[in-house]
Amino acid sequence: MARFSKDQDTLDKKLPESFNALVSCLLDVGFTLALIGAVSPPFFIGLVPIGTVYYYLQRYYSQTARELKRLDSLSRSPLYAFFAESLTGTDSIRAYARQPHFRKAAGARVDAINRVQSAMFTANRWLGLRVETLGVAIASLAALTSVLGRVLQGPSASTSDVHKYAALCGLSLSYAL
Repeated sequence: MARFSKDQDTLDKKLPESFNALVSCLLDVGFTLALIGAVSPPFFIGLVPIGTVYYYLQRYYSQTARELKRLDSLSRSPLYAFFAESLTGTDSIRAYARQPHFRKAAGARVDAINRVQSAMFTANRWLGLRVETLGVAIASLAALTSVLGRVLQGPSASTSDVHKYAALCGLSLSYAL
């Protein structure tokens, strides 16, 4: 019953929020890539290996996160059941003076949940570090292709063109960051 209600809560509350965040993120990424690509088209060549690394990182993390989520659900159920049984049998627990035993058993179940939560936190930080590193790689690639684009223009470009290109490079770099 607890499992079903948590799944229903996820469908009712978290799924629409997640979908909204997905659409917003896809639009942001799409427009940013289009802007950077318009300023320096060679950016897309360097984006292929970064995208490949991101794809494999996502696959690896998804498998781990799915397993950790399963373990989280499995570790919560015994605590909920134990808590419900303890509430039902409170009078018997007090009559036989078994409170220390039940506190210890509840603590062991909470520790099991905390172990899984710690692993989930560690996995999220692992992913965060790698995604931030890929973000730095994308910003570096945008800067590098912008500089190379200016070098390829040659010294014959007018001052006005140089200023326009510098402004566009600054805009694309700020979006890349």
